[in-house]
Amino acid sequence: MAIILIVDDYSDIRACLRTMLEEAGHIIVEAGSGQEALHAWNETHPDLVITDHSMPGMSGVELIRALGQRQPEVKGILMSADQDPRPAEPPDQSHAWPFLQKPFGFRALRQAIDSLLLAQPAEPA
Repeated sequence: MAIILIVDDYSDIRACLRTMLEEAGHIIVEAGSGQEALHAWNETHPDLVITDHSMPGMSGVELIRALGQRQPEVKGILMSADQDPRPAEPPDQSHAWPFLQKPFGFRALRQAIDSLLLAQPAEPA
């Protein structure tokens, strides 16, 4: 079980993901924008963030960067109906997050979540 923050400007997508993930035993927090997500992050400190890329005001990549400034080891998944929106060069913190292209199946989402939650944090140098 994990606390998962779902960030998407479409409430139907958030509701669908909430239903699937609550049935899998997770606690879900929702945000409809990047700014709402930053507030929710401060309130709940989730174990994982699932964010859409294309949102008004702050993109998913911008959100990843903002969260990374608060907690460098933050884990999450970037999703979009478009191709992977992350720039090819130079790699940044957003590249550490798996990308899922919408529509995706629950199996792909669950595999990405499980791999992130089971991954051990890097040892300090």
